[in-house]
Amino acid sequence: MTAANEETGGDPNSLENFITARLSRTHAIVVQQASQLLREKANLSLVQWRIIALLKAFGPSTSVDLIEYSKMDKGLLSRNVKQLVADGVVTSELDRDDHRQHILSLSATGEDIHQRTEPFMQARRIHLLEGISEQERELFYSVLERLDTNAKRHEFP
Repeated sequence: MTAANEETGGDPNSLENFITARLSRTHAIVVQQASQLLREKANLSLVQWRIIALLKAFGPSTSVDLIEYSKMDKGLLSRNVKQLVADGVVTSELDRDDHRQHILSLSATGEDIHQRTEPFMQARRIHLLEGISEQERELFYSVLERLDTNAKRHEFP
């Protein structure tokens, strides 16, 4: 019997046994922690940090590229990109090949923000994985990959 089953008396219909409820709850806790840390230490929102981190990881990208990778809401991403451009953190240039797209890049200010912010975000990631073995991490990431794959299928028995 799993810990969740012990807590709920083994009721398969208990909210504790709904994967989406568990993921949602954990996501909310982790997001709240990251948001508070970023607000206090860097005066950034979590969405702004994610955009900065994505541009650092992938280099110059379009909004479509960022949305495709992150699955972030298009409007949310667009509003935050506009603010980051206005603040001089991100640059936006018209794509030479597709004039409907803009190529987004980190400015020197954005690079500086990333360099100052990454160490405490890395420390946070290490903290989150505290007490979780490498084998458990690998299993967890494998399960997440299978959940991603299964969630993309829209037909099921």
